[in-house]
Amino acid sequence: MPGHDREQWTTIYAGRLAIGDVFNAHRVRPVRPLFVTAIRVEPGRGEWGQVIGVGQYIDTGDVFAFEYRANTSITVRCDLRYATPRQGSPS
Repeated sequence: MPGHDREQWTTIYAGRLAIGDVFNAHRVRPVRPLFVTAIRVEPGRGEWGQVIGVGQYIDTGDVFAFEYRANTSITVRCDLRYATPRQGSPS
């Protein structure tokens, strides 16, 4: 985005992820951002469901399957969003 001179990250719940979001789970070290290529939220016990998805690491292109409770905290890039092959090119 115009005016950003460095990476911009914020913390959200995994249940708010959408296709194209660039994120990193707090558990992953070193930080290796990936973008969401497929995602769904399934009902779970109690208030929060399960987030099941697939991402692709930006640095290597490796595919990563993930499953989190919808209320798991993750970091997401505010200044970068990738388009999946169905959506077009990275932005």
